[in-house]
Amino acid sequence: MISDKSLISGVKAASGSVMIANGARIPIEGVGNLKLFEKSSPAFYLPQFTSNLISVKKATVDLDCQVVFRPNEVDFQDLKTGRVIVRGDSKNQLYHLQTAK
Repeated sequence: MISDKSLISGVKAASGSVMIANGARIPIEGVGNLKLFEKSSPAFYLPQFTSNLISVKKATVDLDCQVVFRPNEVDFQDLKTGRVIVRGDSKNQLYHLQTAK
């Protein structure tokens, strides 16, 4: 679920909504591919959402990778090569992934 359009490419119009923790529904405006990863990983575009969240389970399947969590960082690693696809740091009790340059 991505609210920052700069993190998603190839956005195509979509409809529907996502229910968040407080029971509110946020409208889906599109579906595109995350720019965080070299491989394709589809994501909903929700401009009214206040954060950018990814499903670790979905990412591991879409990207054929494993996720290694450490106290202050996280790595998404390709299962075949062991290469780090994307890395993140811990800030305010959450992992923040580094965006592609």
